[in-house]
Amino acid sequence: MLDAIDDLNVRENTLVIWMSENGPEEIFPHNGTAGPWRGTYFTALEGSLRAPFLVRWPGKIEAGAVHNEIMHVTDLYPTLAHIAGAKIPTDRIIDGLNQFDFLSGKAKRSPREGFPVYNGDILQAYKWRNWKLHFRTQETMRSNIERPGMPRLYNLLTDPKGGVRPYRKGR
Repeated sequence: MLDAIDDLNVRENTLVIWMSENGPEEIFPHNGTAGPWRGTYFTALEGSLRAPFLVRWPGKIEAGAVHNEIMHVTDLYPTLAHIAGAKIPTDRIIDGLNQFDFLSGKAKRSPREGFPVYNGDILQAYKWRNWKLHFRTQETMRSNIERPGMPRLYNLLTDPKGGVRPYRKGR
C-alpha cells in the first residue's frame, strides 16, 4: 500500500494510520506478546490497552518518532476532523481529544491524561498517566472477573505487569 501511494506521487498529501484496537491474542496458535505488560485482549490489563499505532505523513509528522504518551482510539475522530477542516458537533459529548498538535510535534505531550477502562458495561479500571487503578481484574478473556477487597493501584513504570511481584524467599 505504501509503495502504491509513493508510485502515485501522493506521499506528501496522504496520511496513513496503521493500528490495532486490542492487545495480543491469547488462544494458541495465534497467541502473541504484549512485551513487558501483562494481559491479552478483552481484559483491562495494560497488555490489552497498549496497542500498536503507527502514523506516516511526510512533512507533517516526524518519521521514526516513538512516544509513550496516551492516545485513545476515540481521539481519531476529532483529530481527523481537524485535519479535514470539519467541525465537531457541539450538541453531544465527544469523548475524543484532538491529537494533531501532539502528532505533528507542536506539543510535546498528548492532551489525554487518562481514560476509563470498561469490559462491556463494567468499569474495571482507570488509567491516569503512568498509573492504573483496578476495580476489577481479569487475567484472560475466558477467566472470571474478580473484584478485590479494595481497588489496586499500580505505577506502570515501576511495575509494568501491574501487580505481578517476583517471588522473594521468606514471603
